[in-house]
Order: sequence, then structure tokens, then C-alpha cells
Amino acid sequence: MERYGNTQMISKLSKIFMIFISAMIISFVANAQTTPNVRQAEREQLQAARQAEREKQQAEREKQQAKLQAERAKQQETRQIEREKQQAEREKMQAEREKIRVEQQLERQKLQAERDKMRAEQQRNQVALIEHKNEILREFTVTSAPTLSISNQFGRIRIVEGANDKIVFKITVTGKGKDATEAKKIAESIEVNFNQSGAKISAETKHGRVQCNNCGRMVDYEVAVPKNTKHILNNQHGDIELNNTIEPLEINLQFGKLYANELADANLTIQHGGATINKCGAMQIKSGFSQYQLREIGAMSGSVSHSGLKIDELGSADITSDFSNIEIGRLKQSFTTNKYAHGSLKMNRIDENFSKIKIDANFAPIRITLTKNHNFKAILHTNFGSINTGNVDFYETSLHTKDVVVGIAGKIKEPSATVEISNSHGGIVFE
Repeated sequence: MERYGNTQMISKLSKIFMIFISAMIISFVANAQTTPNVRQAEREQLQAARQAEREKQQAEREKQQAKLQAERAKQQETRQIEREKQQAEREKMQAEREKIRVEQQLERQKLQAERDKMRAEQQRNQVALIEHKNEILREFTVTSAPTLSISNQFGRIRIVEGANDKIVFKITVTGKGKDATEAKKIAESIEVNFNQSGAKISAETKHGRVQCNNCGRMVDYEVAVPKNTKHILNNQHGDIELNNTIEPLEINLQFGKLYANELADANLTIQHGGATINKCGAMQIKSGFSQYQLREIGAMSGSVSHSGLKIDELGSADITSDFSNIEIGRLKQSFTTNKYAHGSLKMNRIDENFSKIKIDANFAPIRITLTKNHNFKAILHTNFGSINTGNVDFYETSLHTKDVVVGIAGKIKEPSATVEISNSHGGIVFE
């Protein structure tokens, strides 16, 4: 019985083993049959993924290409707009130059006509050698700081220092005619109207109407005044001469020159003339078609047009300029201009402790002497120009190109002085 039982146990185990082996065989066969299909599917999946990646890359390239083309089109459009803007600016400047040329031509014609008139009068005077002179003497007593006002034509005004309590006039009236009678008639046609109102003394030349073909007239003033006199002087076709003033001076001069030694405070309006001044504390200027020789000026303000200024020493200035040339031998403190057009500006020396230079210019070459010994914050810009900073050492720069310089010049990090220059159609040069 025991043996029979073992035999049955073995038989059952054999059947189970055979079933397991059969299952393994069936599984192996099934796997062998499905593996090629799986591999094929994997290959197709990988190929599809690669194709998708290629398509994605192609789309990205096309996107980048489209973006690049758009940027190029935008840049081209911007350049075209800039070219059109520059062309419009050139046309505008050309129109402005043409307008100014016409104005200058008209001014030259006017000046030439005036010169021709004066030359004709001089020629008539050369023929009519007969002169008649009248002398006018007037004296006024003043007790406080006086004001002298003179309005004259065709003659000189000369101011000299006199007594502390008097203003004394010596006026020479000259008439010229073809004979003594006519010369006297012309001289007597001229009057000088005097007036005193408190401490204000005024004198005004009046030219009467005279009919003559060959005649001339001249009125020369010589006035002795107290040192503390305030002056208001108007003259046409003649010079003004004075020595020293300690009170404000107001000059309106046409077709003549001003000659002065030392002025405290001067307000000058000069057309078609000029000035030679040794020293002036404060000067306000309005100039046209005039030339100046100025030795020492403390402070200057105003405007100049079609003029030339040569200043040996200048403390500070705040002016506008067009069609004028200014040369400064030495700048001590500051120079400011919000309009400097169609001229030249040169500064031969700038003190190391200067405070500010600010220039807004166009069509004006600018040459100023700044060296490695100067310390300042710089903002320089040109449009259609160039910048040459010479031997200036920059402590640091945030921008430095051929037409823009922004930085700190010198040896200290926080200088107090500033140099701001903007120039269109002109260069900036540090010498």
C-alpha cells in the first residue's frame, strides 16, 4: 500500500511537471512569434518621433527666419525713416541757410546803401570846404548820484571825469556848405535840447531839415561828469569814448565803436560797430554785425549775431550766438549757451577749478583746452560730427564711441565740474 501510494505521488508530480514544461514551451513560442511585431512597432515609433523632431526643428527654423526677416524689415524701415528724417533736416537747414543768406544780402545791401550815402556826403563835404562851427556850453549842478542821458547823431560822444557836483557840456556843432552862408545855416539848423529833472540830466540832438545839394553836419559832445554818474548814451554814426565808470552804463550804438577803460556794469546794444574795452565787471550784450576786443570781463550775458568776440579773460558767460566767432583766452568759471549756431567757439585756457561748460550747438566747430589735470563729469554728443578728447584721462566711462562720450575725466571719482556739449553738424575737440 505504501509503495502504491508513492507511485501515485510520482505520477501526479510528473503530470504537473509536464504541464509546466508545456506552458513554458507555449509561452516561448508565443514570444518568438510576437517579438518581430514589437520591434517593428518600436522602429516605427522611433521613426515617427524623429520625423516629429525634424518637423519641429524645421518649424523653429522657419519661425526664426520669419523673425529675422521681420527684424531686417523693421531695421530697413527704421533706416529709411532716419534717412528721410535726415533729408528733411538737411532741406530744413538748407532753407534756413538760404533764408539767412537772403537776410544777410539784404542787410549788406542796406549797409552798403548807408555807406554809399555817407560816402556821397563825405564827397560833398570834400568839395564844400567851407565850415562853420558853433560851440554850446552848458553846466548843471547836481547834489546826489546823477544820471546822464545823451541822444546824438552824426558825431562823437566823449565822457571825462570832472567835478563831484557838476555836469559840464561842451558841444561842437559843425556845418559844411558850399559857402560860409550855407555852412552857417546848416550849423544853426542843429539844436541840443537840455533838461534837468532832479539828479537826471539829459541832452538830445535835433537836426533841422535843410535843403542843400552839397552839405554836411557833425555834433561832437565832450561832457565832464562826477565819478559816480550813471550813463545812458545813444549814438548813431559816431563813436563813444569814456574812461572809468562805477555806476551802471547803458549804451545804444549804431554805426560806431565804443572805447572804454574800466566799466563796473554795462548794458550794450551795438549794431554795425564794435567795442574795445579794457575791463568790465558785468556785461549784458546785444550785438549785430560788430567786432569786439575785450581784455577782462567778469560776467557776460546776452546774444550776439554776425559778430566776432575776442576775450582775453572771462569769468563766466551765459549767451546765445549765431553766425559769430568767439575766442576766449582764459575761462575762469563757467560758459553756458543754449544756442550756438553757424560760427566757431574756441577756449585757449580753462582754469582747473572751473565749474561748468554747457553748450548746445549746430554747425559750429568747438575747440576747448581741457587736459589730464582737469576733473569733470562729461556728457558729449555729436550728430554728423566727431569727438576728439585729446590727452584727457577718463577715470571711468559708461559710453565711449566716435560720436558719444559719457564718463568722468580726471583723477577723482566725484568731481563737481561738468562739461555737457551737444553739437549737430560739427565736431568737439579737446586740445
